[in-house]
Amino acid sequence: TAVVSNLYFVSQMFYSQAPNSPFVKLLGDWAVDASESGAVANTVPVGGLAYYVSPPATFAAMLQDPFHALFYLMFTLTACAIFGRTWTEVSGSSVRDVARQFRENQIVMKGHRETATAKVLGRYIPIAAALGGICIGLLTVVADYKPIDANLSERLAKVLRHGEQTDGPRVGMPPHPLASRTARKW
Repeated sequence: TAVVSNLYFVSQMFYSQAPNSPFVKLLGDWAVDASESGAVANTVPVGGLAYYVSPPATFAAMLQDPFHALFYLMFTLTACAIFGRTWTEVSGSSVRDVARQFRENQIVMKGHRETATAKVLGRYIPIAAALGGICIGLLTVVADYKPIDANLSERLAKVLRHGEQTDGPRVGMPPHPLASRTARKW
């Protein structure tokens, strides 16, 4: 996220100027990644807040430092839930906005007065937004540890170029009207 990227940037900037400062070490302690072998040295957080908001490198690292893994999980889920709730206010889908849209479209909730619509929606919209954010956060955490498919970018580019997969028939759908012309071009 942008917050984490900014924390990394500020932490590395301060660390390069005063690596022994206790305040700087609270923000992040950095070291050169030993597993990298290249011309450019890659630094990774090894302590401080920057370390705890970064994902553990491997499952073994999770087992060695479970506090780091739990802190990262809780930070990610909390940040995503807060972002989800905030997004409803910014995007025009807040309780007030939806209640106004209901009024304008003359939609009424069965069993409730028109004036109680906002109160009823207030019980569901914030919770749904936070839960949606948590689901996205879980997806993010799982994606940090899923092995990357080597052909994924190639397949995505193919789908984006042609609008559909051309490796085989689309299951459960009628053939595309241009499928025969597309097949001849290949």
